Amino acid sequence: MAQNTPPKPKERRRGATATAARAREKATAYHEAGHAVACYYLGVKAKSATVVPDKGQGTHGHVRHEYMYRGLDPGIGLSGRARLQMERSIVISLAGAAAQRRYSRQSWRHHHGASDFREAANLALRIGGDGDGADRFLRWLELRTDRLVENHWQDIERVARALLERKTMNGGEIAKIIEGEGGTALREVGKKLRASEARRRQQWTEVLTPILGPAFEEIEQSMGLKSPDQKLRSAIVSAVRCSCMNLQARRALQTGVAKHSDGA
Repeated sequence: MAQNTPPKPKERRRGATATAARAREKATAYHEAGHAVACYYLGVKAKSATVVPDKGQGTHGHVRHEYMYRGLDPGIGLSGRARLQMERSIVISLAGAAAQRRYSRQSWRHHHGASDFREAANLALRIGGDGDGADRFLRWLELRTDRLVENHWQDIERVARALLERKTMNGGEIAKIIEGEGGTALREVGKKLRASEARRRQQWTEVLTPILGPAFEEIEQSMGLKSPDQKLRSAIVSAVRCSCMNLQARRALQTGVAKHSDGA
């Protein structure tokens, strides 16, 4: 009977290192999947996700998403929209750690996602107003994050598995995995409907602009304007166009209901 030769110390170390690297990559995949899925369900467009380490940044992986404060300045004021975006940003930041802990609490270390927690804490301090208020607010958002991760765990698992296979994905690939084939088909239908709506708006604009031309001049003269105001004209066309399209849609609906009644 043949005897198995025990592995040499160097081979054992190499094997242990490879095993540890695989375990770290898997934990990273769940961490980044948590961020990506949170982005999706909070209406923030993810641009990319990766489990490829960045030695320069000192990260095992990362998720990039769109800038969330376009048209806002959270450093100056806390409007309702700015506060909502800040809350979303906190949840997205916390979702990576929440997903990794749910996957394997053993894999989690306090230094994992330190920059995520630092960003979340700074935003909570802006909203909470002081240390105690920020802590309470942050605990509430941690509960919200845990619930989000729990509710969408299957999506997180699918994205994590895809990341382990592909290493890097763009935002469209992430959305496709979350939505599945049915969601992709539905999105294509939505694109066609939006394109059809845009064509209808353009057609109405082309019809209304020459008709409203004399009215534009009278309105501008009554307002004391010496030259055409394109913003004013666009606003008038938009308002009239919206009314015409709504009326057209109501008439189409009424015609359809009448035909159905006659057929019955």
